[in-house]
Amino acid sequence: MGGALIGIGKRSAELNRAAVKLATKVGLIDYGEDANCEPLDMLKHLTSDYLKKKLGT
Repeated sequence: MGGALIGIGKRSAELNRAAVKLATKVGLIDYGEDANCEPLDMLKHLTSDYLKKKLGT
C-alpha cells in the first residue's frame, strides 16, 4: 500500500498533493516488532527535495 501511494504521488503535482494528504493521515507504516527495518515514512518520500524539483512545486 505504501509503495503504491508513493508511486502515485510521483506522477504529477496534483496527485502528489492528494498522496501527501493521505500519507499524513496514515502516518508511518510499521512492520511490527519482529521486523529488522525502519517503518516506512511515505511523507518523507513524497516531500523530498528531488520530487519537489521534478514536479515543480
